[in-house]
Amino acid sequence: MQQFRNQNQKLIACIFGVFITSACGQDTSTVEGQNQASPAETLKVTNSAPNDSTGTPTDVSISFTASSSVTPAALTQSETLNLGNGVILSEARLNIGSIKIKANEELSEEEKELEVREDEEDENEEDSVLEKQIEQEMETIKEDYKSRMEGLSEAERESLKQEMEDKIDLKEEELALLKIEAEEEADHLEAERDDSLKWQGPYEYNIITNTVEPNLETVEVLDGSYKRIEFKLKPNRTLPGSDSLLNNSVYLAGTVAVDNVDIPFSMSLPLSEEFRLSGSNGTKLDAGVSNSMAVVFEAKTWFQGIAFTSANVGTDGTIVVDVDNNKEILETFKENIKRSTKFGKDEDGDGDLEVDEIDGDGDPNTSYDSESESEDEEASE
Repeated sequence: MQQFRNQNQKLIACIFGVFITSACGQDTSTVEGQNQASPAETLKVTNSAPNDSTGTPTDVSISFTASSSVTPAALTQSETLNLGNGVILSEARLNIGSIKIKANEELSEEEKELEVREDEEDENEEDSVLEKQIEQEMETIKEDYKSRMEGLSEAERESLKQEMEDKIDLKEEELALLKIEAEEEADHLEAERDDSLKWQGPYEYNIITNTVEPNLETVEVLDGSYKRIEFKLKPNRTLPGSDSLLNNSVYLAGTVAVDNVDIPFSMSLPLSEEFRLSGSNGTKLDAGVSNSMAVVFEAKTWFQGIAFTSANVGTDGTIVVDVDNNKEILETFKENIKRSTKFGKDEDGDGDLEVDEIDGDGDPNTSYDSESESEDEEASE
């Protein structure tokens, strides 16, 4: 039955003209009946060699780690992470879509042109029309069953409710499939257009255990100084339905002390955004050795300026922070996480960046894209 549903959904996607390689086997995209630029006409962003490169290939690995006010060094295997100020995390995971390293600190002209093209393509996305159509169908189903339930017995209403939920589940599967396929196609195009894309995810970074799955492999680059790291946080669409990170790019859970009482909380962030970390000095990758770069989240800053004392507490005694609950806290957290990152060369391989190893810093020497798009922003449009 599941296999039939997926095939049927792919057929629907093809009928509507959505470019989905795995579903339709096409090589050109169609938006509102018009063919887009062919691969030969697509702008290619090249990965220029660093100015101080000798032209010698070398290896580089990259890692993600986090530090806190209580544990300033690299995190080790642990069940919880104490961030201080009454915040203790028992679960903390990020979904990383892709990672690039760049020799130039600022965007090149071709990168700027590509961003303009991608923005134009996003505005013409047929997928958004299909998603809205499915969402409207879901609302129609709910309204239809709501009218049919009038005058029925409790048992009859429960039976009808289950029937409605089954139909809604099917529509949600269609919607999820559309999002997965659209995001996979976007990743594919990005990889084709930009040869500085060295790591293509998704990668799940578990902050508590300080692990990344799957492992970030070692790649080959030219030696020299690299002044920019870019990585994307994006919602994970492929996890099991019960997984807390499903359809989120960040998920945190733990307890927070409010008036000396530890209250459980959860935080779900469906942020889709590229982080652009830059430093004028850059990180020097030497030839003939194994180089290790690290991206560090200063987790102790994530909850700065957040007043949990004013948060709405659910009937189960939990503070839920997501696109529907405690939105002000979510917005503050989103801005904090943008500014919490650093990068540099991990000379001693301990997973932490010492003061003399830091090349890029979220505040004030790191830039990030302010043109972010999250599920709550989409819903408000």
